[in-house]
Amino acid sequence: MKQLIPILTLSLGAFLALNSCSDKLEVEPTDMASKDAVYSSAEGAMAAVNGLYRYMNTIYTTGYGHENGGYAAVMLAHEMFGDDMFMRNAGSAWFWYDHLYWVRGEIFTSSDRPNGWWTFFYKIVMKANDILANTGDNITDEKVRNNIRAQAYALRAFAYYELINNYQLTYYGNESAPGVPIYTEPTTKETKGKPRGKVSEVYTQITNDLGEAIKLFETSSDVKNSKHAIDVYVAYGLRARAALMMHDWETAKDMAEKALTKSGLRLMPASELGTGFNNLDNAEWMWGIKSTEDQNTHIASIFAHMDANQNSGYAKSAGKGISRWLYEKMSDTDVRKQWYNAPVLDLEKITDEMLSEEKVSSRQLYMRFYEDKQNAENAGDETKGFPYHKNSYLQKKMRAKAPGNWANDVVYMRAAEMYLIAAEASCMLGEYVTARKYLTDLVTTRDDSYHIDAVKDGNTATVGSYAPDNVYAQRTLLDEIYMQRRLELWGEGFRSYDMSRQKIAINRNFPETNFLGRVTKTKEGLFVPHPGCAMELNYEEDKWEIIMQIPNSEFTSNDQFTKDDQNP
Repeated sequence: MKQLIPILTLSLGAFLALNSCSDKLEVEPTDMASKDAVYSSAEGAMAAVNGLYRYMNTIYTTGYGHENGGYAAVMLAHEMFGDDMFMRNAGSAWFWYDHLYWVRGEIFTSSDRPNGWWTFFYKIVMKANDILANTGDNITDEKVRNNIRAQAYALRAFAYYELINNYQLTYYGNESAPGVPIYTEPTTKETKGKPRGKVSEVYTQITNDLGEAIKLFETSSDVKNSKHAIDVYVAYGLRARAALMMHDWETAKDMAEKALTKSGLRLMPASELGTGFNNLDNAEWMWGIKSTEDQNTHIASIFAHMDANQNSGYAKSAGKGISRWLYEKMSDTDVRKQWYNAPVLDLEKITDEMLSEEKVSSRQLYMRFYEDKQNAENAGDETKGFPYHKNSYLQKKMRAKAPGNWANDVVYMRAAEMYLIAAEASCMLGEYVTARKYLTDLVTTRDDSYHIDAVKDGNTATVGSYAPDNVYAQRTLLDEIYMQRRLELWGEGFRSYDMSRQKIAINRNFPETNFLGRVTKTKEGLFVPHPGCAMELNYEEDKWEIIMQIPNSEFTSNDQFTKDDQNP
């Protein structure tokens, strides 16, 4: 691990340089900062913690930086792996290869997903280890010391959660499979590498770290750094996430309920749901990044990739949108339907003659050709109903605060997720009345006509990635909870993890799919979806296609790794 360790032992000064301007610490030149200088005071130690949060919002590779803009980029990639977000065009190809599952084997370059994510999350682990090793009696105020250490424990748990879910199949059913190396002490260039810990061992580390964080938070000062910092309620939420992945329903419910006890926490009313998901001050948001002008990732921002209503950025040529099937499952009275453009054409009114005229193979493809033609004809004249950003099903949930402004806040955790965890855990425990209440309390704030009386009790899923209408009509309560999770958390980084833990196969090829991506022309002149394009990529459960291979550098520098340690 001689090559990996120097990457992970980022200097204290470098992390302090990442710190928010409100938490600046006057020390010797940042590239010369010593541990003694940093950790000699509570202010210095807190600055080191805040540097970690800042790091989570930085471009973390030297190459391909425009698709590696911090943790938000990881979240978007995991939506691209799933079945609920389509990418209309390749554009500049950022995130396109995630959508096509071409990234997991790019293990020889530091810029691609396997090495980039490995390094990104292990840097968080290693810095958290450094903070924990150097915050002892030198911080005399015990309550402040407990708060700093609690945040470090929680951040380490967060990083290991991401590592284990990116480099191995889901916990349930794979508990004894090789996971990732576990480091709990500071590292140097001389640190000996460790072997892959079992999945169960990594989760034990996660749950122990979160348990320690919660215990310390409960006996600490409430050091307010704004919502960019983890507090006890976020720690409860992270523990609920881990328990959900482990199918530990009692703990998942208990922790989600505790997270919801935070004073002032409330669900967004309908009037706030359409404001762009760009403001950390929202009363529903529990944790996120406050992106200021001097701290944002600019064109690497998730909003540059999501907001197609911007003349700059990448979404204009590579917009993201919702699965047509999922869109049609929303009631017209559901305000979340306004997060997306309505279809430009009524598919049922597209005749066979119209398909023949354009020489296309499906009605959805006809809509695509129609939109492309209108975009070309009406470029620059939005009064005619176009251009591009008004195309069918494109998202409007995540929007920049102002044209060309990429300094927009990103949400990592919010109350709605806790309602959904509590509902799912209650359902799996057979507590159907409680599950219905959590779900109803959440969804009626989005759709005041919502009711689930017709949905039968049951904690076995019958609806997969897609289901025909007759199957969907017979859905269980668990199916309905899964569906509302897909609708509510769309675009926030959960979908591929959910599909893994729920053991749901990916199916993008539903009737009249809008997962088209690219098209090709047959010998007969007919336009059809290109072989291997997004719609054709359908995988069974426990799918390696969304699990990264381990970077080659780990095998060349860590003598604990052999060729047999590589993922398939």
